[in-house]
Amino acid sequence: LDHTLHLPNCDSYTPVDVHSIPTREVRHLSPESVMDFRNPKVLSQALCGFGIQKGVDPAVAQNHIEERHPAVDGNGQPYGFDHNYVLRTNTNDGDTTNSKSLKVAGIVEHADTHRRLVVSTNAPGVQIYTSNYLDETVPIPHGKDGAVYA
Repeated sequence: LDHTLHLPNCDSYTPVDVHSIPTREVRHLSPESVMDFRNPKVLSQALCGFGIQKGVDPAVAQNHIEERHPAVDGNGQPYGFDHNYVLRTNTNDGDTTNSKSLKVAGIVEHADTHRRLVVSTNAPGVQIYTSNYLDETVPIPHGKDGAVYA
């Protein structure tokens, strides 16, 4: 959760209903929105802000992050990011006509380890999901030599 997420070419997203089903609306991002990743944001801070926006007490939202508890709102519903971000068709690379050209959809960085992942696509959007519905009772699969990645 200490990774930074940056969606430099996404000016809008598709909101979801209480069951995380897209509503078919395309909503433009405002700079003060917790949904706005046009400038890099630390995921833990964004998730905490998302919980507060959903009506969760700030101390409880912060505790969800610190203890890595499943984040649930006042109605017992999981919360977090599970949204499709719409990629701009006119990006800074000057290409406004070729929908097959790759655009940077997202950049995830981890400052402590200097790791950086850049995802480019010619798809119309990118889905951001923060494991809102993963069941903590299911064992996390281990990686090479028993390493735990979550």
